[in-house]
Amino acid sequence: MNPADFRKLFPALRAFTWLDTPGSPPGAAPVVQALGETVEAWSTGVFDWLAWDAATSEARSLFANWIGVEADTVSTMGSLAEAAATVAASLPQGRVVVAAEDFRSNLFPWMARRDVVPVPARGGRTCTEDLIEALDERSVLLAVSEVTSKDGQRLDLAALRAATERVGARLFVNLTQSLGALRFDVAAVRPDYLAVHGYKWMLCPRGAAWLVSREDRLAELKPLAPNWKSAGPPHGFFGGGFEPA
Repeated sequence: MNPADFRKLFPALRAFTWLDTPGSPPGAAPVVQALGETVEAWSTGVFDWLAWDAATSEARSLFANWIGVEADTVSTMGSLAEAAATVAASLPQGRVVVAAEDFRSNLFPWMARRDVVPVPARGGRTCTEDLIEALDERSVLLAVSEVTSKDGQRLDLAALRAATERVGARLFVNLTQSLGALRFDVAAVRPDYLAVHGYKWMLCPRGAAWLVSREDRLAELKPLAPNWKSAGPPHGFFGGGFEPA
């Protein structure tokens, strides 16, 4: 598909030049059509809630295949903040290093649950070297956005990965501002966790987000609000003991 054909998928672009795609892109016709068909089926009573349920698992598998990880390492989330809060609640004791000017969904979840070291911007931008300087043996995790929302910096993830390994800390990468527009090499960066809310460059509706955890971190994750989908398959509805997936 060439750029002209891709542009035709967005009806809003017939009337507008859209300059705020990272904030909220216009709806792509195939996505809008799928949402419209779902609402119509709901309205007329011909919907299949089991199919709706299965769509979540299908999207999880498609996301895993697209980004290049095993589906078993992907957790379905409703937002970046939920992904960050899930990780924050599952970490061992220690300090979390974050950029002081990062978007609040990658800032407040850590502040609410952990001892946070906020790294101030320098000269109006978040600097990779300042994040590295803030790491020490007390650090349990560095949480960063590959592309910073406020100042538009693309951080050096390879350097940050090396720095966290030197002090024995973990790396959480928020890709919400970049995935879909920039390539991400999971094998090269090797983050302990990566998370993305797909409503920006991935063109999803809001509420579609994913958390990828390294295989050796999976068993540590704890659901923030355990429910019937928190247990492993086959999913039951009533009674029984809680065995987390």
